Amino acid sequence: MLNLIKKDFILQKNLMFVYLIVLALFLSSDFNFSFVIALVSTLILFNSQYYDEKEKAHILINSLPYTRKEIVSSKYIGGLLFTLCLIPIGYVGTFFLGDTALTSPVRSIIMGFLIVMVVSSFFLPFFYKFTQQYLLIAFSILLALSFFLYSKLSQFIAKHFGEFIAFYEGINDGVLLGSIAAIAISCYAVSWMLSIKIYQKKAF
Repeated sequence: MLNLIKKDFILQKNLMFVYLIVLALFLSSDFNFSFVIALVSTLILFNSQYYDEKEKAHILINSLPYTRKEIVSSKYIGGLLFTLCLIPIGYVGTFFLGDTALTSPVRSIIMGFLIVMVVSSFFLPFFYKFTQQYLLIAFSILLALSFFLYSKLSQFIAKHFGEFIAFYEGINDGVLLGSIAAIAISCYAVSWMLSIKIYQKKAF
């Protein structure tokens, strides 16, 4: 399974410059750090999945001595490793591209990681169930909309959910992050098992 994870890292290095541009673009536009980390990490994992289908890699991989459980698990583990590699790069970038350094770096970093887990847990099973060319179109539209509508969405949330935001900011970091971590880990675990079941039934 380690070789499957290494394969994804090697394939992604050709797009690393693109990821850095996207990361710099969003950070310099004063986007929330957690949101940026989640977005770019999801993009990396998305491309990893898309490449496998585009190059018919699943057919080759399934001919090798790997179980389907190992193939799926490599994506879930690899997604977390991609995020762990991206977070320090993004954190350093905030000092050069953001208007200010992170006011709460620990919370922002952990929140970014947990958001990646939640988002990935929802879209990964779809990759194993449906044709990915349609998911690529949907994700591209979502990426564009997130960039153009982020500021308006932030204003809307601040206006209509001001009390909730104040409550969120007042919660002890340990209680807040612990609660979100429990939800994120649960979602990721359920998604992991679901993807394995879907992939085991898939014909190539």
